[in-house]
Amino acid sequence: MKKKYDENLIEAYITGDDIIDFNIDELENDVYFMMQVIDYSDDIKMYSFCGEELKKDYKFVSYLVDKYNSNVKKYKNDIEIIISAAESFLDSRKNLSDDDFDVESIELSIIMEDILKDNEEEMLKYALENNANFNYLLIILSEEFIKHKNIGLGFGLLEQYFKSNIILDYYAKNFLEEIFYRNKEYKFEAYIHRLVKDKNEINEDKANSFIINTINGLDESLSWYLTCHIYLLDKMKKDLKRVYNYFGTYNKNQNQNKAETFIDYIERMYKENENCPDFTCTQLLGYIIKELNLEKVFDDDSSYVRFKESEYYNPEDYKINLSKFVNQKFLNEALKKAQEIFISDTFKDADDYLNEFNKRRAEILKLKS
Repeated sequence: MKKKYDENLIEAYITGDDIIDFNIDELENDVYFMMQVIDYSDDIKMYSFCGEELKKDYKFVSYLVDKYNSNVKKYKNDIEIIISAAESFLDSRKNLSDDDFDVESIELSIIMEDILKDNEEEMLKYALENNANFNYLLIILSEEFIKHKNIGLGFGLLEQYFKSNIILDYYAKNFLEEIFYRNKEYKFEAYIHRLVKDKNEINEDKANSFIINTINGLDESLSWYLTCHIYLLDKMKKDLKRVYNYFGTYNKNQNQNKAETFIDYIERMYKENENCPDFTCTQLLGYIIKELNLEKVFDDDSSYVRFKESEYYNPEDYKINLSKFVNQKFLNEALKKAQEIFISDTFKDADDYLNEFNKRRAEILKLKS
C-alpha cells in the first residue's frame, strides 16, 4: 500500500524547517515521500535532493518521467533533470549480467527516445541502444526459430517475457518496419505493389484488414496484438493512402521504366554480339511482346506507342524463324531477360516473407560473430 505522509511534514521539508521525528537521509531515499514532495511543490527540480539509492528505484524514476510527459509544455525547462534522472538510473544497471534482459532499462530507454524526438543529438543514443536491443532480440528469436518452426516471427515469445505495453508496442512497430520498410531491394511503395494488383485492396476502409491479414500469415501473435492496439498502424495507413492515391501513376511509370530497360537491353544485344540472328531488333521485340502478353506494359512506353501508330508498324513482321540455332539462342537469352524484368516480380506469400525475414536475422548473426 502506498504510504501517505502528513502534509505538515512535506511543507517542513520543502521550506527547510527542522524535522525532528524523521531521519532526513531515509526520507530522501523514500520513494513515496519524495513523490509527495514533488507533487506538493509541483517542482521536478526537487529530484536533486533525492538520495542516491532512490535514483536507482525504477518506480520513482518512471514516476518522474511520467510527470514530465503528462505536461511537456509546463515542464519543458526541466528536460535536463529528466535526462539526468534517466542516465543515472541506466548507469546503475550497467553491471547486470549480459544474459539477462533488463526490462526496466529497456522500457525507460524507449520512453526517452520518444521524449527526446525533437532533440536529435540526445535522442540518437537512446535510438541506437533501442535498435541494438531489437537486433539482439532478433538473434535470440532466430535461435528459437531453429528449435521451434511454428513460432512465426517470434512475437509470441516476446509477449511471454515482456509484460510492458511500452516495450511490446515498440517491438511491434519494429516488426512492421522490418517487414514493410527495410527491404533492401524494394522501397515501401514498390513492396505494396508486389502484394496487391488492385488498389481497392488497400483503400481506407480496407487498410487495417490488409495489414492485419498480411501479418497474420507471418505471425498470429503479432497480428492479434496489432488488432488490439490498432493505433500502431497509423503511420503505415498514411503511407498506404499515398500508395493508393498514386497507384495508377506508379504502375504507368514502372511499366515505362521496364519497357525502356528491356528495349535498351536487346539493342545492346545486337551491338555486342558478332553472330546476330536474321530477324531485326524490332521483330524480336514485337515477338516477345506478343508471346508474353506484354501489350499493356509497352502501351505505357511513349516510344513504343509512337512506333505502333507509325506507317512502319505491321504485326505480321513479328513472325521470326526459329529453325536456326543462332536465332533460337538469341531469342532464349532475350526471353530470359524479359521474364526477369516483367514476370519475376511476383506477389509474395507468407513463406517468402519468412524467408526474407530470416535472411535479415542471418545478416545480424553474421555481424555479431
